Amino acid sequence: MSIGKLASFFYKSARLLGDVNAARKGTLHKRIANRTIKKKLF
Repeated sequence: MSIGKLASFFYKSARLLGDVNAARKGTLHKRIANRTIKKKLF
């Protein structure tokens, strides 16, 4: 497994864990909104 694939795996898993944590806190809608804004700007 290359370093790029490994880094991508860790990034995706961290993002997923962040979504789970936000869902537990009840702030998932804010997280999704911020991600959408980021995609439009960059």
